[in-house]
Amino acid sequence: MMTMWLSYGRKTAFRNTVYRSLHAAQCAYIIARNASGQGASSWGEGLVFDGDEIIANISYNGRAWTHDDLETRTLIAEAPTMEQIA
Repeated sequence: MMTMWLSYGRKTAFRNTVYRSLHAAQCAYIIARNASGQGASSWGEGLVFDGDEIIANISYNGRAWTHDDLETRTLIAEAPTMEQIA
């Protein structure tokens, strides 16, 4: 099980929400991002935790990346399509 903390600005949402997969965490991130009406400059990336360890970052476009420096991040999963989210 994964716990996703979605951090943006000074607020934190989805704290301690458990998702069964990275895909499910990505879908939750995209739904929350779309509902917020915020753009990329004001909506932060999502952080996916497995226990206390950050295992992935979710970028504004919904893609999941390794939790490394921006220059060395590797794509883990493409963003889910809207059909997959619905």
